[in-house]
Amino acid sequence: MHIHILQKALTIVDEYEIAVNDRVRFVARDEGIGTYLYTTSNKQVICIFKTWNILLPNYRIVIHDANIPNNDKPVYFLTQSYCKNVYRCQWANDLYLIYAHKGLKYSVYKNGEQVAGISEERWTSFKEDGFRLECNS
Repeated sequence: MHIHILQKALTIVDEYEIAVNDRVRFVARDEGIGTYLYTTSNKQVICIFKTWNILLPNYRIVIHDANIPNNDKPVYFLTQSYCKNVYRCQWANDLYLIYAHKGLKYSVYKNGEQVAGISEERWTSFKEDGFRLECNS
């Protein structure tokens, strides 16, 4: 599965299009108090709220879609090590770790097994910047 997150440039608020296997499936917008993820039919799926813990960014993710399992509790995405660029997220019985590498690349592990790689595009055009996520499934 390929996920491409494109940030629209030259907009008043941060706005993103999220394509899954080259088909736009979601839109995300920063609405001041948080970032909200919508389907292309404008149904709210997820809200992401940034919090701070001793100057480290953390995120609280609230899931509004009944089709997503374990949507009854918020998910916390935490900075595990700012110096080593390691982030963690516990969702249900799964532990996700994200490791940053040189060159704007990241590895995503689920319960100790690598499941995805992320590459960030430094700059693509005046229209958009983006991330590419390659997943095992």
